[in-house]
Amino acid sequence: MTLISLKEYETFPPRKKKYDSQDERVEKLKQISLDPQDIKLQEELQSREILTINSNPYNNELQFTTQSHVGVAQFSNFTVAITPKFSEIGKLVELIDYVYDLDLEIFTDSEIEFEGEQNILSEIIISTFVKKCQKLIRQGLFKSYILRQDDVPFLRGKLLMPQQILNQAKIKLQFACEFDELEYDNLENQIILYCLKQSYKITINQERKSQIRKLIQNFSGMVSLKEISLDDFKKINYNQMNHHYRKIHELSKLIVNSMQIFDFYKQNTRFVNSFFVNMNNIFEKFVFKLFYEFYEYPAKEQQHYPSWMTEKKGRKIDTITDILIYEKNRSDVRTIIDTKYKPELTDNDRYQLAFYAHDYKKQEAYAILPEFTDSESDAFIATRQDVEIKIRHLNIDKALGLISLRNTRERNQKIQEMLDELLN
Repeated sequence: MTLISLKEYETFPPRKKKYDSQDERVEKLKQISLDPQDIKLQEELQSREILTINSNPYNNELQFTTQSHVGVAQFSNFTVAITPKFSEIGKLVELIDYVYDLDLEIFTDSEIEFEGEQNILSEIIISTFVKKCQKLIRQGLFKSYILRQDDVPFLRGKLLMPQQILNQAKIKLQFACEFDELEYDNLENQIILYCLKQSYKITINQERKSQIRKLIQNFSGMVSLKEISLDDFKKINYNQMNHHYRKIHELSKLIVNSMQIFDFYKQNTRFVNSFFVNMNNIFEKFVFKLFYEFYEYPAKEQQHYPSWMTEKKGRKIDTITDILIYEKNRSDVRTIIDTKYKPELTDNDRYQLAFYAHDYKKQEAYAILPEFTDSESDAFIATRQDVEIKIRHLNIDKALGLISLRNTRERNQKIQEMLDELLN
C-alpha cells in the first residue's frame, strides 16, 4: 500500500512553486490512481474541507490539497496521512491529552514503529478508550431508571386504562402498566457500545481487536446498539452516579466526531480505517485553557448572545466570540480574542473581528494563530473606524514544553509571560 504523507495546509505537487525533484512523493504519485469505489470518500473529504484530490489533465497525476484536519484516509490502492504542520504527531497527542484531560496512553518508540506512525493518533485514542472500558467493566456499569410500558401479571407503577380495557376484552389476565425499571440500557452505555463497534473497524492492531470483541460481548444483551451522534452527548447530565463516565465519553466524542464521514464501506474491508481530528476545535480549546488556567485576568469561553434579528420572521442570530478576557471585577470586558487555526487571516476573518470590537465597544481585538515556520505577527487598522486587529502567533511546542515543567511556580510564571507577550 503506497503511503502519501502530507502536512496541514499543503498542496502537493504545488500549483506554481517549484518542488524538490528528489521528494520521494514525486515517484509515488506516478504509481497511484483513484478507483471508482473511492469517489464517494473523495467527495466527502472535499465537502468537509479535509482533503481535496484533483487530477492533472496533462499527465493524469493526482494533486492533493490539505487544510486543518490531521489523520489518515484509506483509499483502494494508497493511503493519505496528514500530519501537524506545527510539530510531529507525538506533540499532537500531548496537545489532545492536555485539552481534553484524557490520560492518553503514550506509546514508546518501538510501539510507534510497530503500529505505524500514520496510525498512531487513532491507535493511542482507541488503546486508551479500551483500557478505560475494561476498568469500567471491573467497576460495574451504570444503571438508570428506564420508563417501560408492558403487560405484567401484577399491578406495577401506573395502570394504563385504555390498554387495560383492551386486555379485559381479550380476556387477557395481565395488567397494562407503565413503570420505571433499573437497567443498563441507558444512553451512557449505548454511547460506549457504539464506540466499541466503531473502534473495532478503525484499529489495525489484532490484539486490540480481540480486546474490543470481549468488551462488546460484555455489553451484548444488556445494552442496545444505537446510532450515536454528537448531539447525544449533550443529553447527558453528569452527577455522583455517572461522573466516572465523563472521561470515557470525551474519548467517545473524539471517536464519533472522527468517524462520522467514513462509515461508507462494509466492515470486512480495510477502507474503514480512516480517522481525522479537526485542529480548529482543538486549538481553540487549547488557547482558552491556557488563558483560563494561567492568565492573571479571568477568561470566559464562547460567549453567545443575539446580535442580529431578521426583520420579517424575528429570527435571532448569535455572535460568538471565542474568548473574552475580563477585568478583575469579572464584569467589564478587557480583551477580545478569536482563535484561527490557519496560516493567515482572510478578509472575512478581519471583518468578523472588527465586528466583535465594535459590538463590545473596544478599539482592538486579537487574532491568535498557531506559529508555523513562516509566521509573522502583524496588525490591521481600520482607519475610518479606529479599530485595530492584532495578529499574534502561539508556539504550540513551546507552550506544551512549559506545561510539562514540574516546578509549578516556574511553569506558571513562564506561561504567564508567554501570554503577556501574546497580548503585548
